Amino acid sequence: MSHRPLNLSESAIQRFWKFVDKSKECWEWTGFRNKQGYGRFGIAGSQCVNAHRVSWTIANGPIPDGQFVCHKCDNPSCVNPEHLFVGSRQDNIDDMMIKKRSRHFKNLQYYGVQWQERYDGPNRKGRWHSVICINGKMKKLGAHTSILEAARNYDRIAYIKYGERKLLNFPDEYIND
Repeated sequence: MSHRPLNLSESAIQRFWKFVDKSKECWEWTGFRNKQGYGRFGIAGSQCVNAHRVSWTIANGPIPDGQFVCHKCDNPSCVNPEHLFVGSRQDNIDDMMIKKRSRHFKNLQYYGVQWQERYDGPNRKGRWHSVICINGKMKKLGAHTSILEAARNYDRIAYIKYGERKLLNFPDEYIND
């Protein structure tokens, strides 16, 4: 995802801080928020951008091309520069997976595993699937009858084929350092 560089005037920066509540550790954006909870801020006439990107730019300078501004705190309305970091799309996905905040993996005890239901007439059936996110795309690795089988399949393929080391369910089986 490519973003236009943020050209912030001094008056835009002053206006930005009027929408920030610094009374807590997370500095809450009090202006408009989209349905995902991210603050939105209008600059340069018609350009409307995520408020946390503006905060990062004010504190640290331009965001490197093609990079994301991510939240350490997982609070989409937070604009505290200390709670933000710059990373790639894959860094953002990995952060989401480590913290298990993906809609696909919420409340599951294993990485790379999701339950998929299918309906055959009145019967409800489902299987465990092992999946991996690579470059922002979800790839299915296989369908399984048990959650443990799916987790082990994810580990095997993630480690051998993709070189994944951060998000393994059973790292001792693959990494002997």
